[in-house]
Amino acid sequence: MLVHLGCGSKYFEGWLNVDFYPLEQDNTHRGNKIEPDLWADLRRPEIFLEKECASLVFSSHVLEHLYCHEGVAFLSDYFNYIKPGGYMIIETPDLDRVCAFHLFRNLLPTVRNKFSRNKARIEELKSKLSLSSKLDVRAYLEYTRLISNKFSTQFYGAHWEINDISYPYHKFVWTRKSLSSLSVYLGYNIDLSTSATSSHCPLRDMAIILRKPGILDPDDRDVTCSIIDSFYGNSWKRFYRKCYGVLSLFN
Repeated sequence: MLVHLGCGSKYFEGWLNVDFYPLEQDNTHRGNKIEPDLWADLRRPEIFLEKECASLVFSSHVLEHLYCHEGVAFLSDYFNYIKPGGYMIIETPDLDRVCAFHLFRNLLPTVRNKFSRNKARIEELKSKLSLSSKLDVRAYLEYTRLISNKFSTQFYGAHWEINDISYPYHKFVWTRKSLSSLSVYLGYNIDLSTSATSSHCPLRDMAIILRKPGILDPDDRDVTCSIIDSFYGNSWKRFYRKCYGVLSLFN
């Protein structure tokens, strides 16, 4: 079984696509709205999985939406639902890199260009907020969204959304070292750790391929390894993706 956790706007054919919360009108961060195969609490795999049933579990930008203790439990619990020799792939922001890019944000064309594109609306909102005797919360949140960038948003997530169940927000952002250390402590082997992620923002984010000790059935292994190769390829493919990440800093 192939399991896609927190599928959001990306539906993988042939996988079990699971997402946390039903869609709302103000889900500005989810992109195209799609229906997963299953709505479920991702923190409770016992609801929708059987022990050692998955040859590959893929989770992209889910971990940062959990508190630290929930993230620890998340990695620990799914270990029991992966087949011996099976894999778990985690993609998530890398706090060290987020901090570095944020520190030098004013030197990055992508940040300056976004501000320039939104300058008229930013000035309009600033004027509206300064003239109002009562704070317009939605106008203020839109203002904070427009002056933020793809690095600063990783600290807090979609902070401009008003959401009672708080799922758009980031609750804990990991460093590559802390996530790797925890994974090894929980019993995983690390097959690959890279900033050449398959989604979101290469260079800013990290992908860690974790493997549970043991031996997969040959058919499962062929399928799983083929998928992993399509996601991350060889060192040249990952180098190309990092170059793309560098070029995106100038957009």
